[in-house]
Amino acid sequence: MGIGRREFLKLFGAVIATAASTPLQAIIVSNDLYINRALGLAYKKPSGWHFLSLEAFADIKEKQQLLDSDTTEKLKSGDDPIAMICQYPESSGVTFSPSITIYVENFELLDGENLQELVSTLADTYSKALVNYKFEVPPQPLSVSRCEASEYVSTFIHQQEDKEALCRHRSIAIIRDKQMYTVNMFDYPALGRTVDQEYVEFKEAFKLV
Repeated sequence: MGIGRREFLKLFGAVIATAASTPLQAIIVSNDLYINRALGLAYKKPSGWHFLSLEAFADIKEKQQLLDSDTTEKLKSGDDPIAMICQYPESSGVTFSPSITIYVENFELLDGENLQELVSTLADTYSKALVNYKFEVPPQPLSVSRCEASEYVSTFIHQQEDKEALCRHRSIAIIRDKQMYTVNMFDYPALGRTVDQEYVEFKEAFKLV
């Protein structure tokens, strides 16, 4: 459903008016605020965090060590996120940086399908690609911008460049019309890289028109 264009413009109209170089500019980035008019979404990245280039994301995805399975190949060949945001910049050399990824894909529930049940199957899917993947908090229903959504928390062993760390993965899957928006946040509590407040603030600021 979304919050509606009128409310969207109330929230972000001033930024669109002042930051857009042309009236039809599709993507606007103003300080920490990101607005994508083509996809009808807006969010505010955590202060001090950094947008990661898709080239850098592709490099990270290639270096991440996954289990050998058909599921792994499907995940590797899947679409790239529309945005990746990291606590540490690319130049920092930090292997396990807390991060946020946002995906948008064409999707609609079929007759008889239920979003919560569908998201619940992800534990079995991801366990075929990620080491020790499991739900810590099973999928729970919620509403995001008046759209049906499902939120869960999982953990897995993140292996990259011969290093490994326990990763906490918080995710929200949102259905709007015939699209699914997926917001993921990853952090590493055992390494002292915990971003609880940032997750709450990001979730509250994420809006769909």
